[in-house]
Amino acid sequence: MNSESGSASERRTVASALGVYAERPALVMVALGFSSGLPYYLIFDTLSAWLRASGLSLEVIGFFSLVTLVSTFKFLWAPFIDRARVPVLTGLLGHRRAWMLVCQGLIILGLWLLAGSDPSRSLGAIAVFAVLFGFSSATQDIAIDAWRIEAAEVSKQGARAAAHQWGYRAAIIVAGAVPLLLADAYSWNFSYAVMSVLMTVGVMAVLAAPREMRHANRPIQTEGIQAAPVREAVEWVARLAILVSGALVLGSGLAANAGVLADVLGGLGAADAREAVLDAWASDARVWVHLAAVIIGFAVIVVATLPLPGTRTR
Repeated sequence: MNSESGSASERRTVASALGVYAERPALVMVALGFSSGLPYYLIFDTLSAWLRASGLSLEVIGFFSLVTLVSTFKFLWAPFIDRARVPVLTGLLGHRRAWMLVCQGLIILGLWLLAGSDPSRSLGAIAVFAVLFGFSSATQDIAIDAWRIEAAEVSKQGARAAAHQWGYRAAIIVAGAVPLLLADAYSWNFSYAVMSVLMTVGVMAVLAAPREMRHANRPIQTEGIQAAPVREAVEWVARLAILVSGALVLGSGLAANAGVLADVLGGLGAADAREAVLDAWASDARVWVHLAAVIIGFAVIVVATLPLPGTRTR
């Protein structure tokens, strides 16, 4: 009798464990995982194939691959996404779903813009569209991860994470194979247009997702700090300038190409620095120069995020 009772209890436990994946939030999480993985691999993998098919050099393709670094630094603007409200949509959908929907709209727009471009004629425009695309994709990941945590009980967090991975892995397969087949049969432009349509899977998932159960921001302690708008504006402009400088040096090191860095230095009137950078990148010790640029770039980015020593700012 006890054995039968234990067996029934075990069956109920297994059935309830598997039943978690049939619940609406888990199914939504699969679709959100798909919409998270699709844009990342369309930039990281498929765009490189398109650029190569258009006859662009490996250096240019390598520089485009740096767009994927946006997802590495998404922690920098994650606090803003956590606190900023989307007008109208936040009240209708909730904080996380509103941001997901905005990002998915920007991703679809970015895909449409890429689909209407020609890498051999408008490489600069494609670079801008790719950055918009990558930034929107990274921001979507911020909102999806936060929604997964806030919309589920602690006991179901593992199942939600697994469901997200199922969708993400499916997106890898789709983004790695379908665009190539469509490009071979029709064109790259048609291929990316179809991919933009597939992103509607994420839009439908957002509309079907329940609101997060909780969304509370930890208050920022600003007691005793006087407001200084001018100083704070100058501080943030300086931080942004340092961040961009670090990213430029880092990207030049990773791509083994200092063309953009040299152009910036030339535009600032630093002709000697421009020539020095180009000579260093082409020298016999260029491998070590590239490695040093990567390390220095990361260090500069870290410096941009550090608090001012001995000064409390808002």
